[in-house]
Amino acid sequence: RWAEGQGGGGAEERKSPLPPSPSAPLRAITLLVFAASFAFYFLWTNDLIGKVHFPTGDEPYYLLIAHSLVHDRDFELTNNFENEDFYHFYPGELYPRHEAITPKPHFISKHTLGLPVLIALPYLWDDWRGAAHMLNLIGALLAVNVFLLAHETTQRWRIALLVWAALAFSIPLAPYAVLLFPEAPAALMILYAFRRLRLWSESSLAQKFFVGLCLAYLPWLHARFLFIVFGLILFLLVQS
Repeated sequence: RWAEGQGGGGAEERKSPLPPSPSAPLRAITLLVFAASFAFYFLWTNDLIGKVHFPTGDEPYYLLIAHSLVHDRDFELTNNFENEDFYHFYPGELYPRHEAITPKPHFISKHTLGLPVLIALPYLWDDWRGAAHMLNLIGALLAVNVFLLAHETTQRWRIALLVWAALAFSIPLAPYAVLLFPEAPAALMILYAFRRLRLWSESSLAQKFFVGLCLAYLPWLHARFLFIVFGLILFLLVQS
């Protein structure tokens, strides 16, 4: 019986997904991963802005919402189009206007508020460049979470570094860490939530709070992320 008890305890230990406490070398490697990722995205952003000169695609629409948030304290864009506030970062007429259909005659963008809220203060600091550097920061944090998940899974920092290098400097992570789209913030929140949900019973109250915050914020980045929220909640229930 004593042997069975000992064997059962060992099985429980082997099943636990909890990684060991980060050692000083692992913390140092994690900081280097963050610094290298951020430096790469930061320099690429400066080079891109120097060559392209203005944002493209949906980027100017997110910037205009951020402009309205910090200067008008709202997200109603009638006056922003009338005043041509997009000339701060866009050289021509911003068309089509991407209006949402609303019950009242308000000019609300069809783009969600999640990304503009994240880039609003950096935009106030340095317009398009400041907003883009905020995405660099988010991309670097995403790269760190890639490294940490690989390390938690394999317990080998060399393998984790290879996984990080393969993903952080290639498509799709690298471009989304430079361009103003909701994918990088969403990926960061999804990956962080997944990492903590794997270790839910061992997670601190603060970590659980941040998981809840991530899950609540994801639909504000785009409605399509709601399906991933449901999937992560189901994953937690199955784990429990």
